Amino acid sequence: MIKRPSLRCSVAGPLNDRRCRRLAKVVGLKLAPLSAILVIVFATAVRAENKVIDLLMARDMTLEQAREAVLPYIYDAATPREKIDEDTRVRERWLPPLESYMAQLLGILAWESYSRIDQITAPTLVIHGKSDALVPPGNGELIAARIPGAKLVPLEHASHLFTTDQPQAAHKEILEFLLSQAGESRA
Repeated sequence: MIKRPSLRCSVAGPLNDRRCRRLAKVVGLKLAPLSAILVIVFATAVRAENKVIDLLMARDMTLEQAREAVLPYIYDAATPREKIDEDTRVRERWLPPLESYMAQLLGILAWESYSRIDQITAPTLVIHGKSDALVPPGNGELIAARIPGAKLVPLEHASHLFTTDQPQAAHKEILEFLLSQAGESRA
């Protein structure tokens, strides 16, 4: 039987004890079963700045305040406000309830695939916005380096929602990649 280390969030790296306790309290779960997974995830991932993590965990804002507060971390500063407003109007239809959002955060913390992604054999395109503060660009580099033959495309003036920030550049890269794969499959 594998003995998991007792959860002390400081063992997990980027999340300090206060944040781990707060997350556990918010989602109403004990984190002990996740300790080993957290260690693996944070040992490899490039973490977001503390201010981004704190914002994600904040509970003292209205939905509208939270939406406004997160915008600088998911859209590039050069993206026109009209495009952001249009994008958020579309996304509002699918906003999850708070409990689901917190469960998503916990799922992100608990999920570990880095140790297995080197087994991907399919042609892989990794696109990452260079100004992504939510999931820093170093994570795209880690993923692309781990997947054999993966192509990394860092997009300038693009953040987490790069298809809104740079739709033409993103679509061009995706289309070129798919066409190159279609050409290789015919050869």
